[in-house]
Amino acid sequence: MQKCLYGIRDAGQALEMKVAQVMTAYLNAEQGKFSPCTFYNGQGKERTWVHGDDFVILLPRSRAQPFIDTLGKSMIVKVRGIMGGRPSDTRSIRILNRLVTWHPAAGREVEHISWEADPRHIDILVKQMGLKDTSKPVVSPGSKELQMVLNGPALGASEAETFGSATMRLNFLGPDRPDISFTCKEVARAMACRNRTALESVKRQVRYLLGARRLVWVYKRQPMVTKLTCFTDANWAGCLTTRRSTTCVALFHGDHLVKLSSQTQIPVAISVGESEFYALTKGAAQALGLQSICSDWGLSYAVDIHTDSSSSIGTASRRGAGKLRHIETPLLWIQQIIAKRAVTLRKTPGIKNLADLGTKILGGPQIAQHCRRLGLEIRAGTHPLALRTAATT
Repeated sequence: MQKCLYGIRDAGQALEMKVAQVMTAYLNAEQGKFSPCTFYNGQGKERTWVHGDDFVILLPRSRAQPFIDTLGKSMIVKVRGIMGGRPSDTRSIRILNRLVTWHPAAGREVEHISWEADPRHIDILVKQMGLKDTSKPVVSPGSKELQMVLNGPALGASEAETFGSATMRLNFLGPDRPDISFTCKEVARAMACRNRTALESVKRQVRYLLGARRLVWVYKRQPMVTKLTCFTDANWAGCLTTRRSTTCVALFHGDHLVKLSSQTQIPVAISVGESEFYALTKGAAQALGLQSICSDWGLSYAVDIHTDSSSSIGTASRRGAGKLRHIETPLLWIQQIIAKRAVTLRKTPGIKNLADLGTKILGGPQIAQHCRRLGLEIRAGTHPLALRTAATT
């Protein structure tokens, strides 16, 4: 690292190569083929995830200290905590701005792990929008005006700068906050045409976050998992300006939500079935990616994809475009995957589709219901590791 100039790319590359050398040569781990950030030692049952200079390792307790000692011979190691079920173990820790807590069984509460986003970003957003902690919150982050987010009077230079900063901060929170995944995605579409309607939509989302500062992901103990589950849904022509549709994908490891994403479809679908097919293809790609990461850790899972659209299942299960001559043909790769039985398609009722949260504007009760089904909890209070900030930018 001392031979690398400060601020240039070879420093990161040199660190990556050093980490790979230490993990493979001294810790007998195999680097992931799909993701070079993963390492697996089957003999020691050690699974490692590396992000820059941060290491997260899952391993038997008896292997913890030998792992630390071996790593410390080649790198400077700072152990921030060892999480587990013993009273002496670390209970809470901060990992990449996420607050992770191990909850032991107590009374009616079963043992579980929870994590949540650091709420200091909400504090910054509140100040950027000129609000206070005592301002009146709203129960839903979206309103009908969100459908016209690309239209409205242009903002001045100062307000446009504030809008851009707040919008990107919301999108930073989006992956950790499925309850605002759709609304923050929609306002981000107005970055190229910053207008009053979009700014008011941002302010409404911040008012919602005032009343729901903490969205906690809860992982309870579950039986051994044999498959990954993916739910897909689409909102056809939801944008009233461009008539583009929205795709939402929810990925599960057993009962545990791994990821929920909301994205605007690039092709303009001319039917509900077409938009649902695009969502199905996106979900299959993400599920197969998660399957590959798990394979790098020595875990083998089947993949089930759930959708509430019979027409998308029909399109994906046949060969070729058929009568859908206008469909995006590069997306037909999913037909080969299904023919090889690499994934299994399943029809699920619309009211049970867990990807519905990220496709459209929902009311407060609907959001709360979806969060419960996804294993998410809106909690009051403050996490002990949460940071408070006085910054405004």
